[in-house]
This record gives sequence, structure tokens and C-alpha cells, in this order.
Amino acid sequence: MHIESSSLEKIALHTSNDAGSINAYVFIQTRCGNIEKVVSETKNIKHVLSTEIISGNYDVVLRVNVHQLEDLYRVSERIKMISGIHQAITHIIEKEIVS
Repeated sequence: MHIESSSLEKIALHTSNDAGSINAYVFIQTRCGNIEKVVSETKNIKHVLSTEIISGNYDVVLRVNVHQLEDLYRVSERIKMISGIHQAITHIIEKEIVS
């Protein structure tokens, strides 16, 4: 596959305003009838940038931004303690490309 250099110039790495920050997504499966409760509780957790209701294997996805892995661990553990969550899986964003 050949990509022209003009196309490459349109691709930029997205980085946070804070050097060294860690971004992650937390995918949540809720127990039946608990989506609104989970959304209400997660949107007020420190370091949660956004809360979205989605379709598919998961019900809710959170975007999280922290400065240290220990902070991400604490946020993940806090989320897992919310009543009504069946499963929460955290995925660290290694590289974000914005075109």
C-alpha cells in the first residue's frame, strides 16, 4: 500500500496538554436495569473525562486521564466498586492518531 506524503502530513499524534499523562478507556457491562445508575455515578469520578452509553458487548465506556499508573489503578478499582456493574475492563491508549 502506498500513502502519499500529503496524506501523512494530515496524520498527527494526539497528546494531552499535560506531558506524561495516561489515557485509557474503561468498558463496562452493567447488570440489567442499572445503566442510568452506573452512568450517574461514573461521570462524577475524578479523572473520568467522558461517559458514554454504547451498544454491543458493553453498555458504558469511560474515557479516563491520569498522570500515573497508580492513579489509573485507583480509578479502575473505584469504578469496579459501583453497585450494578457486572464487569469493567480497562484499556490503556498506547498511541492515538488523529487525522
